[in-house]
Amino acid sequence: MVFALVVPGYAQEKETSISSETVITEDNISEVLEYLGIDPNNFIKTDVAGTSARTVGDLEKAIKQAKKLPSEVNGKVKSKGFNGTASKSVASAASSGTVMLYATVNVGGSYTIEYEVAGQYANGKWTGASSATATVDSNSIIYTYKIASKELKLSYTSSTITLKAKVVVDIYIGVGDYGLVKIGSQTINSTVNWYASTDIPK
Repeated sequence: MVFALVVPGYAQEKETSISSETVITEDNISEVLEYLGIDPNNFIKTDVAGTSARTVGDLEKAIKQAKKLPSEVNGKVKSKGFNGTASKSVASAASSGTVMLYATVNVGGSYTIEYEVAGQYANGKWTGASSATATVDSNSIIYTYKIASKELKLSYTSSTITLKAKVVVDIYIGVGDYGLVKIGSQTINSTVNWYASTDIPK
């Protein structure tokens, strides 16, 4: 995770016009980002909900906080299994079918990665695995998290479905009421297992 806070030479010349107290406006966003060493192309113009950086100092503080986050995380599975009674009741009358499997990985209390996999089964054994997806969810009012890329590798045996996931999450903060700017990223590595003995509906 790279957070370059080196002030470019051309920005140093404008140092007298920008300080921590400078209020960020639609007109000076690009200049502020350049002053902080952030590529203005990382700015996304969109509606901003929740808390956002109003001054250069606010943005500097958010960047410093984000820098403390590890660039790579080995995610620990918080919960997993089939999707409750609906899947059970549909599958209970048949010895074969498809069940949706879920897992949630909590990343430092900041956000969660939610995985979903379709597991095919027959006679109490796994016969296939498909349709792996990953989404990000957060209750944060400071940061916005977006999945930048994901590698989801599925494998299975008759007893176990395994998902090996590598998800890159970009971290954004709101800037005024104008949009979001990317201030960092994290790579989340997760391995999730679903077992025929417990995760096939009975």
